Amino acid sequence: MLNYAEVRLVNAGRQEHTEPLDGLVILMIWRCMDRWGFEGNRSLDQRVLSHLRELRYIERLDRKCYHGPLSISPRAALLAMEPIRYTYVFDFPDETTKQIHVDLDPITLEFIRPTASSGPPPWTKLKQCQCSNCPLPDNVEFCPVAVNLSEIVDLFKDFVSFDRVTVTVHSPERTYKKETTVQKGLSSLVGLYMVLSNCPILDHLRPNVRFHLPFASALESTYRIISTYLMEQFFKKRRGESPDWELANLPERYKAVSCVGKGIAARLGQASMQDANVNALIILASQVINLEDFLEDTLGEIEPLFHRPSQASPRPTI
Repeated sequence: MLNYAEVRLVNAGRQEHTEPLDGLVILMIWRCMDRWGFEGNRSLDQRVLSHLRELRYIERLDRKCYHGPLSISPRAALLAMEPIRYTYVFDFPDETTKQIHVDLDPITLEFIRPTASSGPPPWTKLKQCQCSNCPLPDNVEFCPVAVNLSEIVDLFKDFVSFDRVTVTVHSPERTYKKETTVQKGLSSLVGLYMVLSNCPILDHLRPNVRFHLPFASALESTYRIISTYLMEQFFKKRRGESPDWELANLPERYKAVSCVGKGIAARLGQASMQDANVNALIILASQVINLEDFLEDTLGEIEPLFHRPSQASPRPTI
């Protein structure tokens, strides 16, 4: 059995060098590759190599194995091989079922897109209903959000918002299930696809994807938005940057997100034969507007949860 392998890696300075990897790491990688297939020489294929290059971002998950500059552990190597998958299953009363898999790179949270059977539809061109605050240059042909959403639009274009459906969402940690309407079931899925599109305005929401919460209420969404923003400020502080602990820039950021939601809703209005997709966007946009206009009210609703008396009041004697 091989007890090491030399793989070209990229360090933080972007300089290529060769590092030995622990034999247990290689064994686990090979076991994962069994599901993908080997080349005859058992060399690491480009997919594995790409993931290994990203391992420099993984902290030490255990300290029993390789202690080189990249701190690669067996668990880290295994995690790097397995995509994060969210599966949405829509079960309709007529026994029709629609299933959508959303696969993510576990390190970069990049959307692993299935191979498209055809090119993007005309309504996804950037200049068609382009968002008023779009920062993309003129040489970009297609709107990345629209391209991501085109699969959902095609699947649900003939459904009406208030069609009843049972939606089951399988995540790596748990399963969610809800009897609801098409528009509410789609709202969570549309949110995923929008954030994963590489739109420059929406990309700061990407960390939320790792902690995706289907069927979230407006209050839950606001709580997650604020928590994520404060976590971002924490890491800024650790990097020596200036954090925004007062949430001063948060409303402006989500004003830009709301603008994108309105632009995409207008675009979907031209693409959908029925209205389920558009109304799913309206639900998302209303939650963003809620944060933008009523941030203080929302904080006021959350604050009592964090402010409890130091000693409980004595119960009255009866």
